[in-house]
Amino acid sequence: MFKVYVPMKEEYKRKTLEAYYINDKGEKEIHKINEDERYLVFETNHFSEYILGTKLTNNSKTNDNMHFTIISLLFSSLTLIFTIKYLKK
Repeated sequence: MFKVYVPMKEEYKRKTLEAYYINDKGEKEIHKINEDERYLVFETNHFSEYILGTKLTNNSKTNDNMHFTIISLLFSSLTLIFTIKYLKK
């Protein structure tokens, strides 16, 4: 198992985040994220592209902040990719 550290950004604070990965079978894998003061941390058994997103619930009634969530997911995935590439060096 590997621990992946993503730098903590202000917009991540006070949100329930998860790391998502789509495996070769097309199934969504969810990785629980732990927080410390500087990083979001999750564990995985392989390096790949992951997306950080808010925990999905069934009681959501509107998509008022959907654009913010999509932008955050894209930014998060880019941050994760660059972090992994930096750690490989």
